[in-house]
Amino acid sequence: MLEELDGHLTGQGLGFFPVWKLRPAINTEPRKEQRLWVYALDGSTRAQVLSAILQPEEHDVFAALGGLAAGRQQALLPQQKLDLIREIANS
Repeated sequence: MLEELDGHLTGQGLGFFPVWKLRPAINTEPRKEQRLWVYALDGSTRAQVLSAILQPEEHDVFAALGGLAAGRQQALLPQQKLDLIREIANS
C-alpha cells in the first residue's frame, strides 16, 4: 500500500516528506496519525529547495539554495539557508 501511494503521488507530479513514511522497509507499522507533507513538483522555489534537500544527488542544491534569497534585500548566509531548509523539511 505504501509503495502504491508513493507511485500515485509521484505520478500526479507531487513530492512528499518525510520520505521514509512511504518506505515499507523502514515504516513497518504505518499509522494514520503519521503526517505526510505533500507539495507540488511545479518548479517553484519551494519545490526546488525541498527536492534538492530530499534528493541532493539528483538536483542542483546550490541553485536551489540560491533561489531562497532571490527577491530579498539581503542574501542569507549559507548556514542560514541550511537552517531554513532543515526547518521546512522537518516541519
